[in-house]
Amino acid sequence: MTSPIAYRRKRALIIGVNQYQRDSLQYCTDDAEGLSNTLRRIDFVISLGLNCDPRKFYEIIDQFTKTIQRDDLALFYFAGHGKQLGDENYLLSSDYDYSF
Repeated sequence: MTSPIAYRRKRALIIGVNQYQRDSLQYCTDDAEGLSNTLRRIDFVISLGLNCDPRKFYEIIDQFTKTIQRDDLALFYFAGHGKQLGDENYLLSSDYDYSF
C-alpha cells in the first residue's frame, strides 16, 4: 500500500461571475462563495474573485500563480460564461465584448 501524498499547503483559486453585459447569470457567485467556505473548512487557503472585470480577472490569476509552490495542492474553479473558438476555450470576464 502506498502512503498518502503530503502536500505543503492547499490553495484554491475560485472565480464566480454573474454580472455580464448581456445574458447575466444568477448563481455563479453563490456557487463560488459556497465552495470557498467548504474548502476553508478543510484547510484550503482561498483566493476568491467575484464578478471580475478583465483587470481583476488577470490580477487574481497572476497573484495566485505566484504563490503556488511545487509541493502545494492547487485547485481552480470557475463559474460563469465560457466561449469556444476553434479548438480553444476561454473563460469570460464580466465585461466581455460580445461583438468580438
